[in-house]
Amino acid sequence: MKQLLSTLLISILAFSAAHAQEIRLNGYAGYVFDDRVGAYASNTAYYEGTVKGGFRWGAELEYHRGMSGIGLLYLRQDADVPMNYYDIILKNQTFKLKANWIMLEFNRYVPKGKAEPYAGGGLGVAILNLENPETGSSSSKTKFAWNLKLGTNILASE
Repeated sequence: MKQLLSTLLISILAFSAAHAQEIRLNGYAGYVFDDRVGAYASNTAYYEGTVKGGFRWGAELEYHRGMSGIGLLYLRQDADVPMNYYDIILKNQTFKLKANWIMLEFNRYVPKGKAEPYAGGGLGVAILNLENPETGSSSSKTKFAWNLKLGTNILASE
């Protein structure tokens, strides 16, 4: 198995070098702002709260050729979700949210010396897991996700 993986890695690197292509590993980190949520669980039960902002991190493995790139992106965010829920009486609870995004990314680059502006977007899934710390129960949902991005890579050398 190790020999197969080594051979595959060497083949990919040789092919990339021969055709002026490269494989990049891009890291991402940022802050996500608070967001309000609300939902009906039944005709009488209503949930209302806020997904608290915080740190979101991730990485993208990108195949880059010429001025275009295609990649696989993973992002992760852990957040507290204080909720009020109404079902005959008012109840308060803080839930724990674990959000994971897996996206297929498409990027377009405009090389300008040491600066490399880019624009891109992606399609994929968001895997959301909400846990109730009081009971230990959790529920998970998988939803369609999309993104747009705009930025600049600053290269150490041309």
